[in-house]
Amino acid sequence: MSFTRRSFIVGAASGMSVLVLAACTDPSPAPTPSPTREPEVVPSPRSFYRSNWSGDAYARGATTYTAVGSLPQSRETLREPIDDRIFLAGEALSDDPGTVRGAVTSGRSAAYLALAAMAPGERIAVVGAGAAGSSAARVLVAGGADVVVVEARDRTGGRIDSNVVGDEFFELGAWRLDETVDGGVIDAARQEGVEFVPVQGGSAFGADGADAPLEQSTDDAVILAEALAEASAWALAQGEDVPVADAVREGVDLESWVTEGGPTSSELADQTLLSIAALTGADPGVLSSWFDVPAGGQSVVPVGPLSGFIDTALDGIDTALSTAVTVISRSDSGVSLRLATGESLSVDRVIVTAPVGVLRSDVLQFDPLLPVRYRGALSALSVGDIELIRLEFDAPFWDTEAVWWVRDDDAVVRMWVNLLPATGRPVLLGVVAGADAAALADLSDAALREAALRSLAPFAVQPTT
Repeated sequence: MSFTRRSFIVGAASGMSVLVLAACTDPSPAPTPSPTREPEVVPSPRSFYRSNWSGDAYARGATTYTAVGSLPQSRETLREPIDDRIFLAGEALSDDPGTVRGAVTSGRSAAYLALAAMAPGERIAVVGAGAAGSSAARVLVAGGADVVVVEARDRTGGRIDSNVVGDEFFELGAWRLDETVDGGVIDAARQEGVEFVPVQGGSAFGADGADAPLEQSTDDAVILAEALAEASAWALAQGEDVPVADAVREGVDLESWVTEGGPTSSELADQTLLSIAALTGADPGVLSSWFDVPAGGQSVVPVGPLSGFIDTALDGIDTALSTAVTVISRSDSGVSLRLATGESLSVDRVIVTAPVGVLRSDVLQFDPLLPVRYRGALSALSVGDIELIRLEFDAPFWDTEAVWWVRDDDAVVRMWVNLLPATGRPVLLGVVAGADAAALADLSDAALREAALRSLAPFAVQPTT
């Protein structure tokens, strides 16, 4: 078989860690035709895009987390080499699960382990061309290995899904970073000409039938960071692990943030829990309050394709796109990769960066099976779901300057991010996480678009009579 060097070009455009991770989606999205009905107060958007990480065969979810009653030691087990032939990597194996920085760190660590085991000039395959795979490949090349990267999708990036369509640029995967802890990733992206702008501002709480949304002027990041710190401190003082939802409602003094005419402490608690879900992909009712609770920092969004630093890392490295690996066979003499094309690739060692959801499915099989303790460690990790709905309008239909919009009911999309202040474009980003995100997979584009528009009605300027 022959491998061709990757040619992945994405144009620069203006527009838009814990992050929404997910190792790869389907082809570039296209605008959805207008449905037959439109909400009366929300105009038709000029474009609509959605992610579908839970339905992506090569992602099977957006992130991983530790559930109540589980221990993070599973990640340590999965980091151990298997017969010095197979090395696993990815955000799920890092100490910062669900983040780009965690994926990068894990990829590099796996590469150093492989280099320590190899003889000079060995051939090593890297399965996956996302943040973990590209970081691993770069380290391996620098260490003298003969490297080939094999990627199932027709693009690089993994769960970093950068898109440029006309004059619109947007991310449908990792869409924000934390400037306090993601400095390495931010610096790498800046070297590719990508700048970052802060997403900061107050919150608006809307409900059907209300005259106007309730507003909280304090920056959401400030409230979230303090709430998470208080919740974590309270949880660690308990005799047993409890869900994050309990820690927030029992251990956080949100009443101190209540202002006259603004949202209640209960509504602020709802927003905090929605924010935690959006960061982790987990329902707060099952997420461990002892492990994996995000710190909460200042969010920034990229102005330009975040995936650029991945393409630079892979520059000059043989990378086969649209090449799915179906079976990984190991022996004392090496590793054989069976490809979906029917061909096979023989290497000395392999670094596998496929997500946990994929490793637990039949999409990628191991022969012989992974040792029992690795299979047990995979089973102990929980897979989180995060989906994005991006709407861009010809002009704003809202007059609130709040950045974070929250519905206090059972709307399909309960959290929106107003990106107008950050990007200068009338863009709203819906973030749906946990079980709610998994349920979106059953909605058609038209049905989701209409439901999303209806969830925005409380934030629209009401027409005068």
